[in-house]
Amino acid sequence: MSDRSLAQIHAEMMKHRVQSISARLRDLADEVDRHAQNIDKVPAPGSATYGTIASRVAHTVLWGVANLHMDGLATDATDADIARTKGE
Repeated sequence: MSDRSLAQIHAEMMKHRVQSISARLRDLADEVDRHAQNIDKVPAPGSATYGTIASRVAHTVLWGVANLHMDGLATDATDADIARTKGE
């Protein structure tokens, strides 16, 4: 059996999830920055409108955050706390 406790394993899972969330948030910021670059192109022929760019930014952020699976973070934290409390 491993020397790591169940609480440590759950804590490591939680840490990994937090790092994944922060990496995805950085990716989202990069996507939003790419949308911002299109603002300078308006009103060039074939370019998006300001409203379309704003809509794309909102969509990127809202869907990106929704897909972070934050519920898993709460589950990991709860599992780690329970294991720690039980001394596992």
